[in-house]
Parts: sequence; C-alpha cells; structure tokens
Amino acid sequence: LKLVQAVPLPANVPADLIGRRADISAARWRVEAATGDVASARAQFYPNINLTAFVGLSSIGFDRLFKSGSEQYGAGPAIRLPIFDSGRLRANLRGKSADLDVAVESYNATLIDAVRDVADQISSLQSIARQQTEQGRAQESAESAYDVSVQRYKAGLGTYLVVLNAEANVLNQRRAATELKARALDTQVALIRSLGGGYAAETTRTAAAR
Repeated sequence: LKLVQAVPLPANVPADLIGRRADISAARWRVEAATGDVASARAQFYPNINLTAFVGLSSIGFDRLFKSGSEQYGAGPAIRLPIFDSGRLRANLRGKSADLDVAVESYNATLIDAVRDVADQISSLQSIARQQTEQGRAQESAESAYDVSVQRYKAGLGTYLVVLNAEANVLNQRRAATELKARALDTQVALIRSLGGGYAAETTRTAAAR
C-alpha cells in the first residue's frame, strides 16, 4: 500500500484560525456571558499574525503577540480573537466583577496555550522535514552503494556478503523513510487539531513556492 503523503506546511498560518478551537470559543463565550454586552466586549481584536513567527520561542506572552503583529506588515484583525480588557469591561458591570476577571484570565490563558500548541506542532513538522531531507540523501547513497556492490559481484570483484550488507542498508533506509512519513502525517493531524480544523484556503501557498 502506498503511504498517504503529508500536505506541505503553509507559509502563512494566521492566528484567526485558532479562534475555531472549542476551548477558545468556550472561554470567549464565558467572558461575553459575564459582560452581557457582546458588542462592547468585542471592541478590539488581536492581530491576525502568522503563527509560524512563534516557532522556536522559549516563552509566548501577550506582549509577543502585539510585537509580532506590529512587525508583520498588513496583519489585520483576527476577528475570532477579541481582546478582553477586564478593567474596561468591569466599568460597565454592576457586581459580579470577580466572575468577569476569572473568565478573562481563563480566556487569555487558553489563547496563549493554543498559540504555544500550534507553534510546537509547526516546529515538529519543520524538524521532520529536515530529517526527511537528510534521510533522502542517505537513501540515495545506500541505493548507489547497492548498485555498485551488485556490479562488482557480477564482475567477480566482490563477494555476495557485501551485496547482502548493502541491500540491508537500503531496506533500513526505506524503513526510515516510511517511519518519517508516518510521523509527518501524525504531526500534521495534531497541527490540524490544534488549529481547530485545518488550514484556510488562502494559506495553502507554501514557503517552497516563494
């Protein structure tokens, strides 16, 4: 059976995609329920930045979200990711401000966790891609060595044991290639899950196509 190929990682993974996640949606609804005024609560939005910018960062915070947004030209609003200012929203409430503070804190923590989750999966996919490149070279070398060993054996210049060893090396490399493809597929599924349902149509242009 032919192993299904992983879809290339898009060059742009907009932050708005994670707004589809069930945990973020639930946290957002709790804040809006606490305010009772959805229009007021959604006065501002986080920038719709490329989440690949967070790959490799040791820590991710809200200051990093805004900084990345200012550094990415043309990053519009992430309409699924409103910014909740508990201080501003609290001014419109009469009591139950503690409930609002808890809801906002939970939403913010869930958002940061989601960004970190996506960045980790993207980092893993990039790492696997590098390993696949290296493994591809190793497999080409093994295939070439096998061909040479067969030619030498047929010419009476080598032993069959050398052929068997070269063949075993080829099989090991093919097995490694299959394992890396499987890991890439598993990680891509994890990335799709962390994004709340896959890539948007406009993100399908890959870095390789640049």
